[in-house]
Amino acid sequence: MHILRVAFNNKERRVPFNPGISALKILAQSNLMARSDCGGTGACGACIIRVISGNVNNPTDKEGATLSSKQIQQGFRLACQTKPLGDVQINVENLTQEPAWSDYSANEYISVEFPSSKTSPFSRKHKLGIAVDLGTTQLRISFWDMQTMTRLAGFSGINPQAIYGSDVLSRLTTASISQKHAKEMSNMIKHAISDVIRLFHSRKLCDIKEIGHIVIVGNTPMLTLFTGNNYKLMLNVNSWSSFIDCSPKETKSLCGLWGINLDASVEIVEPLGGFVGSDVLAGVFAAKMTDNSGGALLIDFGTNSEIALWDGSCLWATSAAGGPAFEGSGISCGMPAGPGAIYKFEDNGSSSGFNYEVIGDDNAKGICGSGLVDIIAYLIERNIVNKAGLFRKDIVDKSFLILSGQNEIVLKKQDVDAFQRAKAAIGAGVICLLRKAGMNIKDLERIYVCGAFGRCLNIKNAQKIGLLPDITPQNIELCGNTSLAGCELLLFSPAKQEAIKLLKEKTRLINMSQAPRFEELFINNLYLQCMKME
Repeated sequence: MHILRVAFNNKERRVPFNPGISALKILAQSNLMARSDCGGTGACGACIIRVISGNVNNPTDKEGATLSSKQIQQGFRLACQTKPLGDVQINVENLTQEPAWSDYSANEYISVEFPSSKTSPFSRKHKLGIAVDLGTTQLRISFWDMQTMTRLAGFSGINPQAIYGSDVLSRLTTASISQKHAKEMSNMIKHAISDVIRLFHSRKLCDIKEIGHIVIVGNTPMLTLFTGNNYKLMLNVNSWSSFIDCSPKETKSLCGLWGINLDASVEIVEPLGGFVGSDVLAGVFAAKMTDNSGGALLIDFGTNSEIALWDGSCLWATSAAGGPAFEGSGISCGMPAGPGAIYKFEDNGSSSGFNYEVIGDDNAKGICGSGLVDIIAYLIERNIVNKAGLFRKDIVDKSFLILSGQNEIVLKKQDVDAFQRAKAAIGAGVICLLRKAGMNIKDLERIYVCGAFGRCLNIKNAQKIGLLPDITPQNIELCGNTSLAGCELLLFSPAKQEAIKLLKEKTRLINMSQAPRFEELFINNLYLQCMKME
């Protein structure tokens, strides 16, 4: 047994390990998560570490393609490619965060309106209930007093499956190849929920045996990986327009692991079908999207973005493989929307100046999704980047310096490319649904922007570069996490199954991979300009 000494955030941890595995896996086993967007294949170049002392394997060809010779000489390596051969000391450059749980603040919720009754329909059965939103990047969990219909606490944290890739396809591929890794991913979520329940218990000093009702929503891949049921179907294109059964085989073992009432009801809200999960279904409930007869559009931005269009009588739904750019991943200077992230960026009117704001008023460490939208809009406005995403010819290094010094932040051409691809997937999805419904952009009376990405979004900038349809900004609502809010509604609704059934009967699921002229739509939406029907 050897020791890996890990320096991060002015701390050090000593991690025992057996030789033969990568530093990335050693870190994951010790509950430290080095950022990795590709699942440890060496393709993304995000899991940078610096070897301070000790022997490791020689740099691989993948590292040679990602890191400069100067960086390698200075000891920089990729954690996924580096195998310690004995006692080694490293510094982690891109530690996303320890998988700790942070309080979910009230302003992150969409307001939930419950029936006027002072007690829940479940008050005789359950004292405590839990709502869970399984996201690709984030897990969000809230605890409720079922008798008084009061939210007792809410927590959010990084999905620990990120070690297997920031996108759903990387995780699904890994799970399909290795049953061992599939089980590990399932257990990661189960143990994460267990950790939150223990945290809730320590905070509230309540009897967790009184937890009798849990409702879980999520995108389809996350639900299949959680239950271990039918995740292989997600890689079969013929299944992308079909219902995917995500129900667990049994739930008593989950109740036992979590320490709650063994007779508790653990309900997985089934997805609509294909990649369109129950998270968007919950979002439609929370936004009351189908209550009105006018055209309404809901976009739940994320690694697996989901889009729903209400035409007054029918709900058209699809998913868009936008990739992790909206979550700050896959971007060289990107990071999740947390302390240190630039979330707002604007022209200050000077010849070459700009201002930016940082979450938590900390020192800037990177850019989250909303900040990326602002910066790209700024670059377009200043003619630094054109509508095709190309830097001006006189900008030799094809990059834009935001912050110099020790925490240098540079937006590169590859980052603009990644955003364009994510934006194009969303735009193609929106236009495709509008066409299917026989509608135009002008027919949209309301747009609901959902997900953590949308909370700080500058609507006009998003419209300027074609991320959102160009309608009156006042008719665009930044909702935050509608998935968790909708899950909370389902937690209390005695008629939820019937409501879900009725909504599904009104839903038309569109498989974008089989949509006519999809490639043309995608290419047209690559341009950084207002969204157009043609």
